[in-house]
Amino acid sequence: MIDTVHVRVPALSPFAPRMAETLEQLHRGQLGPFAPSRFYECVGSLKEDFGIDAILHLGYKRGSRSHKVEILGAGKKTLEEMAGIIRSVFDVAPNSLALMRADFAADIPGVPVHRVRDLGRFEYKRFASQIGKSGSDEVQFVQMGTAVAQSFYVGRRPNCFRIYNKLEELRHKWTRLKRDCDRFNKGLDSFDLTPAQRQSALRTPPKFDEYCHTEGFEFTEGTILTRFERQIGGDRFPNCMQTFGDLYNAHYFDPYEGMTFVEHGDAWRTDNLPDGASIRDLLAARGLLGFRDDFGSMQHALSFVMKNGNGNGRRILDAILPLLPPDSFPVTRADILAAYRRTTKLQIEGNACAVYT
Repeated sequence: MIDTVHVRVPALSPFAPRMAETLEQLHRGQLGPFAPSRFYECVGSLKEDFGIDAILHLGYKRGSRSHKVEILGAGKKTLEEMAGIIRSVFDVAPNSLALMRADFAADIPGVPVHRVRDLGRFEYKRFASQIGKSGSDEVQFVQMGTAVAQSFYVGRRPNCFRIYNKLEELRHKWTRLKRDCDRFNKGLDSFDLTPAQRQSALRTPPKFDEYCHTEGFEFTEGTILTRFERQIGGDRFPNCMQTFGDLYNAHYFDPYEGMTFVEHGDAWRTDNLPDGASIRDLLAARGLLGFRDDFGSMQHALSFVMKNGNGNGRRILDAILPLLPPDSFPVTRADILAAYRRTTKLQIEGNACAVYT
């Protein structure tokens, strides 16, 4: 699915008619939701005051004076709905607008994040983090000691892979919703309300399985759901994915290029070593698994070899990776790509409500 979309709007683009008064209020300093930011003169959400699922960034400070429209909840919207949001803010042709960020995602059941950490290999990526953020609310997930990894980053923004426990992210948001409801209910004590008025004003949070259902996921105990997400931004977009209009061909795009899985195990057996294998390479393969355990991920271990191989890192890995004990990753890269293309095509064809089912 296309889970995040930010587009650049040229500086002199006219506002949509309904936004003309907003612009006038902004010039008079009367628009409450907007505030200055690091890169823009003012930024504000249009959701509460205007019913538009977007965050508007006005007046880029570094020369171009362009604007940015950030679509809220893009993963649950069709491309036509996203285009409608852009047109409700600016009187422009959305398809011509340049992409500033896009996240492409697929949700895969039954694959724990730590399995990706142990077996994942990402070409041209040398940075991986087990202290990650995921989701639009930048939820923190941390692996410490023997705890199960909840989030795994590879690469650096604006071009990175993000693999994380989607249900754990939902649980975090649900817990925050419960906390907000409790605070609101306690705040009612400061008002002079009758029992009936208080009862009608109370906020009751849903159960976790009910909350998951509203988010499009059917939760049962023991469910594992991992999101494979590729973030692209800035000048890192490929030629085929430059404008909002290019998103209509996103189901032909492969956001997981360079991602493979090193199929190996943790147990060594003397009766399954390849005939004629070099003992030096066998020892090196054993050492590679040691580096994986020391660094916390296979990606870190592979990056270490590439960095310190004196130009021979790839040749060394080609020699020792086939000697690792065999193991089978639960899904293939093709399975992940197929899941991404299925949901993305639904968004393109105008059936976003089926993306999460």
